[in-house]
Amino acid sequence: MKNYNKKTDTELKNKLSELTEIGIIPETEEDRLKKLKELKDMICNFINERSVLEYEKVFKALGSKTRLAILQLIMSGVRCSCEIEFLLELSQSTVSHHLKILSESRIIRLEKSGKWVFAFPVVNQEFSKDLFIELLNIIF
Repeated sequence: MKNYNKKTDTELKNKLSELTEIGIIPETEEDRLKKLKELKDMICNFINERSVLEYEKVFKALGSKTRLAILQLIMSGVRCSCEIEFLLELSQSTVSHHLKILSESRIIRLEKSGKWVFAFPVVNQEFSKDLFIELLNIIF
């Protein structure tokens, strides 16, 4: 692995040197490489933070048009899973699967009453607020 890293460092230094020579980056390749290594450490720490892992679940949950449609229904009021099945013409198992993903990402809350499952908009408003602010910070 060390040989690979040395080879990669050398290749990157050569590319950075070219970029410096043609004026695309203002610092030397050594300074730029040092900054890149610091950024790599920062990114490694960032992607392993708990909040980022939670946001990843949210993005994955929202990455399905079916789950977005289900979320739209739930945001307009508490829904029984049978209503979602009827409105979206989906099987019980498909709705259950999507509700589970939305619930695990803390976008919705599920309550079971006997054989009925009800979906509620997220109760944890603080999480939603924090998520929104964090997303704005990432985007801008």
